[in-house]
Amino acid sequence: LFTHGVPQGLDEVITLACHATGSCSEMTQAYLAKSCDIHDLDAGTIEVLGEQTACSFLVPDNSSEAANETEVFSVHLRTDGFAAGWHYRLCMDLDGSALTMPMGDTLHQVYLSPVREVELMKSAGYVQLRFNCSECSQLSEGFLALDCYEGALALQPVNGNVSEDSDGSFSEVDPANFTGARYTGSSAFTLDALSGNWTLGISTQTLQGGVRYRFCMDLDGTERQYLVGDTGLTIFISPVTDVRPAVVAASNSSLTLLCQRGGCSFLLHSYLARDCQAPPSPSQCSYVQEDVDEINE
Repeated sequence: LFTHGVPQGLDEVITLACHATGSCSEMTQAYLAKSCDIHDLDAGTIEVLGEQTACSFLVPDNSSEAANETEVFSVHLRTDGFAAGWHYRLCMDLDGSALTMPMGDTLHQVYLSPVREVELMKSAGYVQLRFNCSECSQLSEGFLALDCYEGALALQPVNGNVSEDSDGSFSEVDPANFTGARYTGSSAFTLDALSGNWTLGISTQTLQGGVRYRFCMDLDGTERQYLVGDTGLTIFISPVTDVRPAVVAASNSSLTLLCQRGGCSFLLHSYLARDCQAPPSPSQCSYVQEDVDEINE
């Protein structure tokens, strides 16, 4: 499952990977629910407010990279009727409306995130998140992690605020090059009285540069009503501390990057853009090369 958390919305996209050996197809239908109806043979599930979404067909997703022997699909679901802060099960009928296979529980869950309209402010070794969250309180806590469930198990072993059937698919990085922490400590949310938004400040000193960490949260902190969830948002920890020069010509220019947190060796490609939401293909990027003169300074 590529999508671990989504907000409440009219058209939220969940991306998943299936075995390529004829399992999922465009006939397959899926939905989110508190529990899966295993007696449903024709994918006739209808929306029940607060309990389950209606079924939707899987659509091949060519924009996501699939591992060997897997295929990537997306499903569009309406989640505005769900309560935020809870996990919902992903249910699936492989042959859709055909009457051969029943609906089943994929053993994956999706977190309904209460976090909206996130702003990110970064400084050296520190990030501050500012966001809207009507369900949050001064009990709410958050942290960054490669995987929210791995971080929750390590940070809150006594409270048990971890999904009971987490799939354990912890995000992996190359251990030969990874020297940073896999998660931060947990910090309480703070309310900004002027804006009505919540803020979360987190030290990133021990995190690995060049890696994306997930924004994880628990609505009631050390209380036991809610479990730790993955908001579906990620934070890129930049290893770059300086870029020279600050002004370049319109074409054929070179930039020198100064890095910490393991150095720029983690960076393979780079490009300039107004924002980084839709990166170009690697063939359209420039390679990052080691500058021996800068290392020897």
